[in-house]
Amino acid sequence: MRFDPVPRLAALYALAAGCLLGPALATLSTGEAYAQSKGAKPAAKPGAAEPAQAPADDDKAAKDRARDLAKRGIQASQQARHEEAVELLTEAEGLFHAPTHLLYLARSQAALGKLLEAKATYEKLAGEQIAEGAPAAFRDARERGAAELTELDGRIPRLVIRVEPADAAGLVITLSGKPIDAAQVGQPIAIDPGSYVVEAQASGLKGAKRELVAEPSKTLDVTLALATGGSSVGASEGSGASGGSTRTILSIGAIGLGVASLGVGTALGVVSLGKRSDADAAEIAARDPGCDSACRSQLAQQTEALDGDANLFGNLGIVGLGLGGALVATGVVLLLTDGEPEPPPSSAWVRPMLGPGFVGLEGGF
Repeated sequence: MRFDPVPRLAALYALAAGCLLGPALATLSTGEAYAQSKGAKPAAKPGAAEPAQAPADDDKAAKDRARDLAKRGIQASQQARHEEAVELLTEAEGLFHAPTHLLYLARSQAALGKLLEAKATYEKLAGEQIAEGAPAAFRDARERGAAELTELDGRIPRLVIRVEPADAAGLVITLSGKPIDAAQVGQPIAIDPGSYVVEAQASGLKGAKRELVAEPSKTLDVTLALATGGSSVGASEGSGASGGSTRTILSIGAIGLGVASLGVGTALGVVSLGKRSDADAAEIAARDPGCDSACRSQLAQQTEALDGDANLFGNLGIVGLGLGGALVATGVVLLLTDGEPEPPPSSAWVRPMLGPGFVGLEGGF
């Protein structure tokens, strides 16, 4: 039998490889099993596709994008560009959550007067669970947010709506078009600062409406009285109430018209004086010895015309001054009594009077 060493050498090499690679393969198998037990995916085998790398790259890109947006958003918030800050930080938070995003987002929302949105953001930040080993900036953001939330809550306006009768059938209450739940009637409702319209409607009753302005830290109490009949619009509540605002507008308008009338009256008076001066000059010229009868006749006609113009402009100037003074006085009185209940409508009136040789004002109250 011929001796062939090749098969024997191959067998020896296979035995050696098994002794060396066996423990390593066993360790690799155990590591993959542990990774799978922790939710990790096993390593890809050589030559196989590696789809797990794409999500990792996407996550890194999202974090980088969120970091850039947050940096720009925080800078915008610090520079009082709050609308831009809200947009940037909202997008950053959507890509990658971080307590620092919420802190500056809430600050910009509050600066824009969106106090309710800011409160919700602060509350989310206050309930944040900060993991061990998280950046110190995350804990600092949560602590600052909790302190700022307390201050913000005191700035939020409240509105208490009451309805009479409270048990009206088919009662519907709206606040600037948004329905108010019946359980909220008589209870403080947190609202943002700004202008609102409160309306109440009920079956077979007269509707009621109030316009109001909510200011920070203020509580408004509004009562909507319903009665039999058609719809009605009530007076406004809060800052800028209907009575006060109407009187303020009327007072400012009266003062403005009065000042303008005084200016016109003064201008007409100046024109009258100029005409009177020209008439005097023509009369003096007519007395000149060198002026013949034709010259004197012409100058006399000119003097008479100038005197007539002077009288006309003078009378109009007096009317303008008188009317202007009356309007200014009326405006001042309205302004000083702003906020008091408006008196019932009256038939008060005033008008200028002109006539041959006299000028004046006529009125009734």
